[in-house]
Amino acid sequence: MAPVLDLAYADKLKELLLTALAAGNDIWLDAGKVDRITTPCLQLFVAVARELSENGGSFKITQASEAVVTALKDIGLEEIYQKWSEEE
Repeated sequence: MAPVLDLAYADKLKELLLTALAAGNDIWLDAGKVDRITTPCLQLFVAVARELSENGGSFKITQASEAVVTALKDIGLEEIYQKWSEEE
C-alpha cells in the first residue's frame, strides 16, 4: 500500500479495492508502510470488508503500521480491526 492514504489517494484506492472485489478474491492488505491514513480510506476498508463478508469472502490487514492502528482506534474501529488482523 502507498505510504499516504488520504483524500487525494481515495479514488485510486477505491479503484484498486473494487477491482479486487470484482475478481472474487479475499483481500489481504499489507499496511506496514502506511505513514498516514485518513477517514475516507478507512471508510473504503469498511465498505469492502462488509461486501466481502456478505459474500463469504474475507478482508485482512497484515503488518499494520502504528499509523493505521491509531487511525482505526481514533474513529472507533478497534474491534473491527481486531477481526481484520486475525490470522486464519
